[in-house]
Amino acid sequence: MRAAAALIVDTIPKLALPDDPGRTLDAFPRRLESKDEPAAPLVEEMWGRLVGVPAVPDETGMLRSAKDLSLHPIDDFDLVSRWLELVGQKKDLARFIHPSCLKRQRLSRLNELRSRFEDDFAEPDLCDWLE
Repeated sequence: MRAAAALIVDTIPKLALPDDPGRTLDAFPRRLESKDEPAAPLVEEMWGRLVGVPAVPDETGMLRSAKDLSLHPIDDFDLVSRWLELVGQKKDLARFIHPSCLKRQRLSRLNELRSRFEDDFAEPDLCDWLE
């Protein structure tokens, strides 16, 4: 299971596309309902390996570690995409996750990964984000 998890996790960053860099999150494992599931050893090994892998895109599309990125105070794909269009290069875009991370089940998978870090995340408030 360790070898299979390593192979899968090493491949995840290669899934990012220029028009959909958050596609990497689609390959993250699902949350287990119980530790007794047959897939549990593989899933747990994958989560352990994903903690240190740059597999989450920032707003520029560059893959980074989840611990280095902040979530938007609003988790609406359309609103965050529009905000990104408005601020363009006026903002430090390497600080937040790419809007494509908000599609489908990606945010829940990202949150699962973030829960694996020992440190708490200091998230910006709405005013900081808008400024």
